[in-house]
Amino acid sequence: MNPIEHLWDIIESIKHHLLASSIFKNDTVSSIKHHLLASSIFKNDTVSSIKHHLLASSIFKNDTVSSIKHHLLASSIFKNHTVSSIKQNLLASSIFKNDAVSSIKHHLLASSIFKNHTVSSIKQHLLVSSIFENDSFKHPY
Repeated sequence: MNPIEHLWDIIESIKHHLLASSIFKNDTVSSIKHHLLASSIFKNDTVSSIKHHLLASSIFKNDTVSSIKHHLLASSIFKNHTVSSIKQNLLASSIFKNDAVSSIKHHLLASSIFKNHTVSSIKQHLLVSSIFENDSFKHPY
């Protein structure tokens, strides 16, 4: 895959996993596990092994459920993000199907397309890609 195709694969996958509005905002541990269990990355995992991936991984090893939500929805790259109407399936993109939690974090937070980007330029990427051409941009809370 050439770099341009890879870039578009990443952009296309954003609709599946980036900051879906209020996926976890008021969720219980049970419903968070349900969202993760239903996504393709965890399709063969038990609830127990999903919890293990999240809590025993180096990103989450000392985290509470609350801080896991913080990592997923309020990472520094997006902490001031105002996107509301984003597709609602966290971590379900085929490019992450076989990824470890740590490599997912790498793709989400350290990908070269977003590493040095502002919220504004991220929004521009999303809008230009037409993934969100019919979506609204408003504060989710």
